[in-house]
Amino acid sequence: MASGVGSASMMTASVGSLSAAYPAMAEQIQAFGVASNTLSGIDGVYMSLILALPMSNKLYNYIYKLKYKTAPEAL
Repeated sequence: MASGVGSASMMTASVGSLSAAYPAMAEQIQAFGVASNTLSGIDGVYMSLILALPMSNKLYNYIYKLKYKTAPEAL
């Protein structure tokens, strides 16, 4: 499952080396790697939308207030 975390090229490289080390389990290793990569990608989109964007907005407002002693202008 750890093979699927990251980019698709990293998943392919790790699945390839594990499949060479354990040829009897190659199909299972590939299936777990692809499933993990898919789930990590979907989870990453939601983490970006739900956590990263609001946190970066709050951090920007905080730093702006520290630097300019006023709230940033709303758009």
